[in-house]
Amino acid sequence: NTSPEQIVSFYREPHPLASDSDRDQVREALKRVTSLELLLAENSKGILYLEGTTDFDLLKAWATVLDHPLKQWFSRLPFWHNNQGRSPKEARAHFFALKAIQPNLQAALLLDGDNRSLPDREITADGLTILRWERYEAESYLLHPTSLERFLNAENGHPFCQTSDGLPARTAAASVFPFTARGQCVPSRRTCGQNPIAGLACKSRCRHFEK
Repeated sequence: NTSPEQIVSFYREPHPLASDSDRDQVREALKRVTSLELLLAENSKGILYLEGTTDFDLLKAWATVLDHPLKQWFSRLPFWHNNQGRSPKEARAHFFALKAIQPNLQAALLLDGDNRSLPDREITADGLTILRWERYEAESYLLHPTSLERFLNAENGHPFCQTSDGLPARTAAASVFPFTARGQCVPSRRTCGQNPIAGLACKSRCRHFEK
């Protein structure tokens, strides 16, 4: 490998690289970072990594409906990267490459249930925050327990609505969806306010169910 002192970067101002890490970052940037991402990295404080466009579209819609502060971020040219269902380690490698352009860049990686067995320590990096859906994936938050309960009650006696142990529809639904009587999401009550990304879906369903 060529020593970093023998490599000159012409990004911003010509300068020799100072360390092996600088050399590796430049190499990864040349492989992974597009011209648009180069421009966005220069003018952004952070980047959001998602599994795909569906996650992005749902988060944007929830932010709009809730008039969430992130609505403004989504309405501009948001700096986000589609990981396309690949390993979260690919997102970490992409973020590592971006740090060659903007060393102070922050990132959030939002994972679905496919990666539950992958511990955070294997994908974490300096400036990279790991977030996980409490349900399996973003689409799981489109299921509204109260709407299902209304259907079950309206179809009382229908074979589809009968449980093998004779439980009423409301009891059966409650056993599947862990919500309190007021509809608040019990497992998410603590985490809704911890970060603006992961809290969007939680706040959306809580507000809907409390009506």
